[in-house]
Order: sequence, then C-alpha cells, then structure tokens
Amino acid sequence: MIQKSGSEQGPFIAYATALGVGCLLLAYLGIDVDPVLLNANLWPILLFTLLIGLAWRFPFSILPRARMSMDFVFLMASLIVLPEPLPYLVCAGAAILGTLLRRGESPRRRPSLALSAANAGILFASVGAASMAISLLKPYWVFDRLTWQNTLAVGAVLAILNLVSLALLAGAVHQRGGSALEFAKVHLRYISPLEIFTLPLVLALISLYVNSGIVPFLCLAVSLLLVSWVFQRLNRVEEGLRMTNQSLEARTAELAALNSIGREVSSSLEPSMVCSIVNRYCRQVLSAEDFFVAVAEPDTREITSSYVYRGEDAKGNSRLPVGPGFVSWVLRTLRPLLIRDILEEGRSLPFPAILHDPSVRSIQMVPLIVDRRGIGVMGVTHSDPGRYDIDRLSVFTTIGQQAAVAIENARHYQLATVDQLTGLFLRHHFLQRLAEERTRAQRYRSPFAVLMLDLDTFKQINDRHGHEVGDRFLSLSADAIRQGLRKPDISCRWGGDEFCLLLPETAVEGAKLIAERIRKGIEGLSGIFPGIQATASVGIATYPTDFDGNLEDLVRRADQALYRAKREGRNRVAIFSGQTVESETPPEGVTLQPQ
Repeated sequence: MIQKSGSEQGPFIAYATALGVGCLLLAYLGIDVDPVLLNANLWPILLFTLLIGLAWRFPFSILPRARMSMDFVFLMASLIVLPEPLPYLVCAGAAILGTLLRRGESPRRRPSLALSAANAGILFASVGAASMAISLLKPYWVFDRLTWQNTLAVGAVLAILNLVSLALLAGAVHQRGGSALEFAKVHLRYISPLEIFTLPLVLALISLYVNSGIVPFLCLAVSLLLVSWVFQRLNRVEEGLRMTNQSLEARTAELAALNSIGREVSSSLEPSMVCSIVNRYCRQVLSAEDFFVAVAEPDTREITSSYVYRGEDAKGNSRLPVGPGFVSWVLRTLRPLLIRDILEEGRSLPFPAILHDPSVRSIQMVPLIVDRRGIGVMGVTHSDPGRYDIDRLSVFTTIGQQAAVAIENARHYQLATVDQLTGLFLRHHFLQRLAEERTRAQRYRSPFAVLMLDLDTFKQINDRHGHEVGDRFLSLSADAIRQGLRKPDISCRWGGDEFCLLLPETAVEGAKLIAERIRKGIEGLSGIFPGIQATASVGIATYPTDFDGNLEDLVRRADQALYRAKREGRNRVAIFSGQTVESETPPEGVTLQPQ
C-alpha cells in the first residue's frame, strides 16, 4: 500500500480518484453480493479486514532496502477461503482501515481521502486479477490442500497479485513526482524475493482455516502479527542506534574540527588566513556553500573589511551574500541568527531581508565577540532550505568564539607591526625580520639584498596639494612597492617618505631588476598628481658583499647608495659595492661618478 507523504498534489489526487471511482463502478456493475452469503460470512470478512489492516500497520525490514508487511499473506488467504465476491469487500475495508491505522505514525497528519481511494483501487484491481487466476485454476487444483501442485498454483496467484499491485503502485509513485522505474527495480530486487518466502505461511493459514477451524487459524495469524510488530520495533531500535551513531560521528567530527581550528588559527596572525582556515572547516562540518566574515570597528561597529568564500577560494568580489540588515542586526544585538528558509521566515524578521545572492535559502550568522564587544559577524549560507538547525548553530557559535579571538589577535598584531597608512611593516618589526634573514642566510650561505627607497617629489606634493593628497601618494606608492615585490620579500615604512625592503635569497642582479620594477611603478603614478612628476630613488646593498658584521651598517650602506642616487639626479637605482656606489641607467645627459 501507499504511505502518507505530506500534502498530496494534483496529479496524484487525480490518479487516486480514478482508481477509487473505477473501483466503485466495477463493484456496482459487476459484483452482486447475496445478503445471505454476506450474513453467513460477516465475521470472516471483518476478521480478514482487521488482519490485513493491522499487518499493513506493522511493516518491517529484513534487508536495508526491503520494507514489507504481512498484508498480502492474509489477502491471499481471504481470496482462497472466502467465496466470491466477498474478497472485494475485504480489500476495500482493509484499504480504508490500513490508511487510518497508518496515520498513527504521524499524529499531526490527517488521513487522506485520496490515499484511501488509491489504496482501495490498487487492492481492488490486484484482487480482481488474482480472483480471475483462481477461477481459471480451480478446476485443476484444490487450493485447500498442501500439495506441491497446489503450492505452485498459489505461488502463481501470488505472483499475479504482486505484479498488478506493483504496476499500479509504480504509477502512483510517478504521479507523486518519484521515479516509477527506480521504484519497480527496488521492489523486484529486494521485496518480491522476500514475498515468495511467505508462500508457506499462506498455505498454512489456508489449511488451518479450512481443516482446523478459526481458533488455530487465529493463533497463527496473531503470531504473524506479533512477529511483524517485534520486527518493526527492532527496526526502530536499529534506526535509533544508527541515528545515534551518526550523531556521535558528527559530534566527534565537530570536536576534531574545533580542536584543529583552535590549533591553526592561534598560530596565524593574518585575518585573511584566519578566515581561510575557518572557512575550510566550516565547509566540512556545516556543509556551507558560502562562508563570510565581516570585520567591524569595535567602537563604531562599522564594517571595515570583509572576506567571502565560495568553496575553498575567496571571491574576487567581497560583497556579502546577505544584505546589511542581517549584519547590523547581529552586531547590534550580539545574538546569533538562524534562518531555516528565508522564503518562509523573511517577512517575520525584525529588519529588511535583502539578499545580494537570490539563491540563498538557509542562513546562520553569529557575532564575533571579544571582551563583550562585537568585532564582526561570521556567517554561512546554503541554497537548500533546512540545512541548519540549533545543533549546528551551537557548533558554529563555538567556532565563532575561536575565530573572534584569532581575528582580534591578528588586528592587535597588525597595529603593533604594520603602518596604518601604507599597510607596510613598521621599522622595528622589519629589523627583527632582517636579523632572522641574516641568521638563515649565514646558515645556508645564501645572499639577500636590502633596498632603501625615497620618494623624490613627496614634499612638492605635500606643499602644493596638502597633506591629504600627500597621504594618498604614500598609500599608492606602497601599493606600487607591493606589486613590484615577490611573495617572500618584506617591505616597511622606514619613516616619512622613506621605505626599506628586504629581498631574501637575492643577489645584486636580481635586486636591480626588482628595484627598477618598483621605480617604474612609482613613476607610473605621475598622471594622478597634475603638474608633478612622481619619481623615486633606490639604493641597494647586498649580503655578504657589503656586510661587515653589523646589520645597521648594511642598512646604512643601502642608505648611502640611495643618497648617491639622489645626488646624481634622482629617479634612479644605485648599488653600493665596496667603497663605491654605482648608479643604474641614469637619465640621458647625466654622468655618474664613483663615490
């Protein structure tokens, strides 16, 4: 029989109605029930109706995909022992009773008229086909005797009953939006073979009913129902254990993820790296499609930066998938936000539910809190509804607590080591890295270069356009420096408009190429500042060539090379070598002299 599955849709209702109406018409036109026969068999009709309905109420599974019940066992017995056309009354009553009893599995759902009609129609058609087979076989075999010929005959009738029922059930599955072919394959592969093994039970019930009376028949029938009920309870226990195991595995994975996140983010001092680590684990634990972090200024609660990830990669466009109303509400209230389906819950939210990504359905967001101050918001989204629940929100909140501390530590580290205007390291941090590089270079006998860079026209820009434009020039020059460097290179703002660069594993020739690239990058800023040619001078000193045992002297020699470049006309690169400074590619008409 068909089970209840939410609200029935139009195609299935039409299909069920056709089956039910067809059942009633056939019963009205072709079935003539003798009142005397009905009265004489009223109790057997009620008994078989009750047995079939209860059997359908207690389905069980022996194999993982083989869910079956004993309803066809009792239906076959009623076909053999009850005279025509009484089995039709049994199947109609059993369909209605079975649907009502099955409602007990979900008390909140009402029994469906369409479902009852469909079940009645399927049983009616199946019983009709089986009855025709029995009427054809009765002249040759006596069904109430346990012989191998009768066993074959009953098996043939059972096969016809199953095939007709399977065809109509597959049609119902198709009308409900499922795959009829897949349903038929599963039924024939897993359920039909098991129903063949119920054949001895059918023969035993028939023999007891005909030869031994109602009491032995009831004993076996009740025993079969009891076995069905026990198997069903065992199935539920097994399902509960399986779900518990899955939940434990999920909790174990979550704890492992939390431990890994805490270990990894605590060793990272870059906000982008912290977000990348958290994104990786959130995709594993929470099945997130989009992950985002919006970092806010703790005092003003204004968003200062954001990181958005789709999969493992950061999005080029850092626009959040949700609108500002979501983020501002979480920041203002410092409360987590869980939305199982934005289409259903969007109108009840206390802020405008504006989405920048219209595919989003599930959302959960948590505030990033440090010392009771909101420093940002972390969130995940998914295009499927119902992806997140309270348990997942709890895990996400714990992840958010770790991420908040790591992001705040990274922010404090940047405040202590990074110049806020240019985004380059401060001098004291640069000197620490320079000392580390000298130790490494000494150990592995590798060279490195130190570059001093000065903006030639910074004072003119400040005097002519003001300090705001001058600050912008410094920021753009820092960008040009970053673009000219390689990933392992280190840059710092030495002071004012002077910068110092460290190029690991770089000899003089490589340093010249990088210095020229940076010089030309700064020269390319000229069009931004009308009337002023943006230029820079660069001095180079290298280890071990220019190193005499003192790192301060190495930096000083790069500075000497810089000032020689400025004296020779600016906008050039000069190299300190021994006691001389060589300038690279001076402008036409300028002759360089050794220092």
